[in-house]
Amino acid sequence: MLKKLFFVTIVSVVCMSAGVTALANSEENVVLRFVMNSTTFTHDGVPRRADVAPFFDTANNRAMLPLRTIAEELDMTISWIESTQTVTLEKDGFSVSIIIDTPLPGGMGMPIIVNDHTMVPIRYIADAMNITVQWDEENNASIITVPSTLLAPTPAFTVSVAPLS
Repeated sequence: MLKKLFFVTIVSVVCMSAGVTALANSEENVVLRFVMNSTTFTHDGVPRRADVAPFFDTANNRAMLPLRTIAEELDMTISWIESTQTVTLEKDGFSVSIIIDTPLPGGMGMPIIVNDHTMVPIRYIADAMNITVQWDEENNASIITVPSTLLAPTPAFTVSVAPLS
């Protein structure tokens, strides 16, 4: 485990200092690239279109991305419970549930509805799903890298966010 952590740290430092996303070029990863304020994004370099554009929330310093688009591109099941305003993502025993307009743990902001679409701070989803998110300052883009091992069946894991009492 320590070797893996050391390796990931070294790879991250090398990628950041070189200004290159080495993981994005690996055939073993799924890479989603979202440009802020554009409905066009790429999935492993293939252009796609989202129903709603991601945006940078300057008031809270967060990149907000469309949750459904991410879930569909990762072949996750997404469900909506209107009465509780709860969105749940599931795949192979992994589950994340969030409640609209409810603060996320760790001060990561909160999910909101924009044009009938759930927008989430990408950092929260990255942490919940243990995926890599990088910010491309020059192109105003968020790059999500999901290792293929994460897309394989995993042991049951659930993250839920409940409203504060």
